[in-house]
Amino acid sequence: MASEFDEQHPSFPDYGCGLMAYKHAPDHLKRDRELLAEFSPRRLDGLDRFLRWNRADRLIEIQRKLIRQREDLKRLGMPDDCPWMKTTNQLIADASEIYPNIIPLP
Repeated sequence: MASEFDEQHPSFPDYGCGLMAYKHAPDHLKRDRELLAEFSPRRLDGLDRFLRWNRADRLIEIQRKLIRQREDLKRLGMPDDCPWMKTTNQLIADASEIYPNIIPLP
């Protein structure tokens, strides 16, 4: 459905192939013989932990906001090991993992 709203969105077959190659995809999908026959595993940049495809420009924008949030938390004296800081750091790292050749790890 998303490909109808975003011309950059991969086709369903491309998404299916990417999903089959994605390390966070459920094992029962990656082991399904019929799915493997229809969707040969092939890396697809843009997939997140929730199996959603994301545009690189949108992730860069989100990552920048998260970096500003982390800076604000530090200014407020938030320690690096508090849950909010850990979550923010993980989301920043996730954006870099989704598009490793486009989004550098800060």
